[in-house]
Amino acid sequence: MGKLVEMTNPEKTYDEMLSGLARVDSGAGYSYLNPEYTAQDIQLSITPGNLLSVLHKAREARDHGYSWRGFKVGAAVFAMTQSPSGYQIVTGANYKPSEESDVNVHAEQLATQRAREFGHNIISIICVVGETQPDQQSGHATHTLHPCGKCRNALGNSPLVHPEHTLIASALPDFRTIELSTISRLTQYHDEAAFDTVTRLEIPKLSILEPLMMGGVVHPTDDQAIRDEEHAWDAAMEPHLEVFRRKRAA
Repeated sequence: MGKLVEMTNPEKTYDEMLSGLARVDSGAGYSYLNPEYTAQDIQLSITPGNLLSVLHKAREARDHGYSWRGFKVGAAVFAMTQSPSGYQIVTGANYKPSEESDVNVHAEQLATQRAREFGHNIISIICVVGETQPDQQSGHATHTLHPCGKCRNALGNSPLVHPEHTLIASALPDFRTIELSTISRLTQYHDEAAFDTVTRLEIPKLSILEPLMMGGVVHPTDDQAIRDEEHAWDAAMEPHLEVFRRKRAA
């Protein structure tokens, strides 16, 4: 009965969901050659380490998702500003209090919207974490939870998202299955049944993929076993990320 009482005041529940997403990770950005970020610098932010950080934040955000049918989705974006240069990892979660409700918040759209509200002008990485289900628009079964048709359209129209170079990584909650794509590739996958446009990776079991402990510390950084796992993660991801770092066309 507790959930039914909570659902009688969806505005409060939505505010509670947002309050759980309030924390963001921020940092100053430094260009290799210029006082401001260039397109090349932005693409260089697509690294195995940054990807893993964004995945972790997306999974943490999923805990705050709320749906009448118990289906939770978390998203996180690596958002950047060119002047003054800096970045934040901004999160979003899904929210739909009842089947009949007109309120239907999608995690990816919320994370992107919040990044824009925070003043960012580019997103280099988008991560989506959740259990998979058939795509509601195309009907295709997927190995991970792709952004839905509405989210693909919203992301494709967002000035923060590049259709060819913004990396979209979707993962099962244990991070053992990860798919890499872009908005353009996802459109081909779902609209044209071009299934080879999405890269699927099966990741071995690694402790660095387990949920973060309080404070974000997983293990001491001087642990050789952890360093070996980080090298294994980098080796698995690096060849597949290179394509997303290609310099943008002018």
